[in-house]
Amino acid sequence: MKPTKKTTAKKVAAKRPAKRKPAKRAVKRNSIEHKLMQLHNRINDWKTGRAAAWKEKEAAFYKAKDDKEWVWTLVERVQNNEHLTKAVLLKANNLWRTYA
Repeated sequence: MKPTKKTTAKKVAAKRPAKRKPAKRAVKRNSIEHKLMQLHNRINDWKTGRAAAWKEKEAAFYKAKDDKEWVWTLVERVQNNEHLTKAVLLKANNLWRTYA
């Protein structure tokens, strides 16, 4: 009997991991809109973190609510491609200091 043919195994290239792109963000980091949204979240965290002191500083909580609404109107204005004035940006900077 004749021996059977030996088949050689074909070398297959090693699999490489797929190239992955980072997920696209809804808002670009460090843009004005992103910073205003961070300020909005900071005011919200400040307000919820001090819920126990509601009776003592009720006026401060209403002021925080007004500030939060004002910041959100700025976010909407930026989303509508409206320019913000220097005075508005200075007030936003003061809010950063207030809710630090």
